Amino acid sequence: MGIFGALTTAVGGLRAESYALENVSGNIANSQTTAFKRIDTSFLDLIPSTALTQQLAGGVTTAVLAKLAARGEIGPDERVVLVITGDGDMLMSLGSLATVATQQPENLAIVVLDNEKFGETGNQATHTSPRNNGPTDSGAGTDLSLIAKGCGIADAGIVREAGEVAQLVKDARTKKGPVFRVVKVMVEKLEFVMPPQDGAHLKDRFRQALLGHP
Repeated sequence: MGIFGALTTAVGGLRAESYALENVSGNIANSQTTAFKRIDTSFLDLIPSTALTQQLAGGVTTAVLAKLAARGEIGPDERVVLVITGDGDMLMSLGSLATVATQQPENLAIVVLDNEKFGETGNQATHTSPRNNGPTDSGAGTDLSLIAKGCGIADAGIVREAGEVAQLVKDARTKKGPVFRVVKVMVEKLEFVMPPQDGAHLKDRFRQALLGHP
């Protein structure tokens, strides 16, 4: 094994340790993030295939082990956990409603802002859009609140009028969960802006807008 092989092996080890340290720092940064599931790092040996007369250094690489089966921390019972999402995202993750119904977290409220459009891909009609609504706006008339009830979330409903928002806020804050509400909202043509890639910044910005503090 020459000097180049030795240096390559050393650099590979440093890269693997650096990657593991990144995962540790991510776990620490999200230690207070509701429902965050930690990630672990697995080290894998790299063994070269060579002739018996040659000697080549091995190496190491890393792989992320996401704790998909682990239960994320929901938080203290006295703190309400509010999930705000859109109809497109909810349609892509309907199985989560069955999981919520199984766990029955008493401090969880889910609010789905439903404009009946896939906004990120060109405002195509989602399944929640009514049938026979024209060639580009026709959906399937899917009722997400009925799906939630069918999964086992008893307290589910739809908010259609601005005058119902105050009751929605009260229900989300005070009623025993899980609470599920679909809020019908207008379709707006907004300027297309690429969001920042900093997850921590997005979280803090959302909390600032919603709660008045990060």
